Amino acid sequence: MARTQPVVMSTPPPPFGSSAPQKPGWPFKPIDLMNRVVPEGRAAIGGLAIWFFIWPFVILLSGDIAGLLTLAIGEVSAALGEDDISEQSYLRSLYLLLVVTDLALLWIFAGWLQRRGLTAAVLDVRPGRFGLETGYAGVFLILTVVFAVAATDWLTTYTPLPDMTNELPVPGDDPSAIWYMIPAIVLLGPYIEEVVFRGWLLPALVKRMGGWVLPILISSLMFGALHVFVGVPVVIYTAVLGICAGLARRVTGRLWAPVLLHVANNLIATVEM
Repeated sequence: MARTQPVVMSTPPPPFGSSAPQKPGWPFKPIDLMNRVVPEGRAAIGGLAIWFFIWPFVILLSGDIAGLLTLAIGEVSAALGEDDISEQSYLRSLYLLLVVTDLALLWIFAGWLQRRGLTAAVLDVRPGRFGLETGYAGVFLILTVVFAVAATDWLTTYTPLPDMTNELPVPGDDPSAIWYMIPAIVLLGPYIEEVVFRGWLLPALVKRMGGWVLPILISSLMFGALHVFVGVPVVIYTAVLGICAGLARRVTGRLWAPVLLHVANNLIATVEM
């Protein structure tokens, strides 16, 4: 009777062997912007977790700096004996300084990315497939309006959350107000927030966690919290906007759809003021 020879296994049986689920090392599709990062620099996308909090805080701080500079200009003008500046002049100064602080923030962020080899993968907003990605932006804009308004109404109606908001300062009698608001509120603001949150933060969380669901939720909640001083309803609305922008980033692999969605949303909100 032949003796059965023992089977020598090179790897242990499941669930400890090769059949066990593996956390992906680079969880991005070929169409994703993150595939522009050279292998030597891919570890930088996950970086130190402290940066996940620093850059949102810097975005919040840049708006406060613009407001403080505007007040300082008013105080200096008063000290020099000039007449009190009008509301229109004050707001023009505020939104001009917002542009200045946004550009400074973008310059600092771009330098930070360059040192890590991430510039091309994070800052490029050009579409890969213009028609398709523009269509996604339109679809997610509709979803944002529908679900964000519904979530805001439901949560502020059936929970003890406050429903008051601090609107952006706009002189209602000035028909030219929208033109000096557009650069800061409609163009630069959405671009900077998208390259930070969907261009860098979301992929960085994906790299660390190996999936997209939790990173989209976490980055969207952080994005909503960025607007806490405007009011709880705005926090809820922007969190839903962040989810839709994150889904657009996931589906297209690029930033055109998220940025276009964000720009269109802010333009609608600005026109309605």
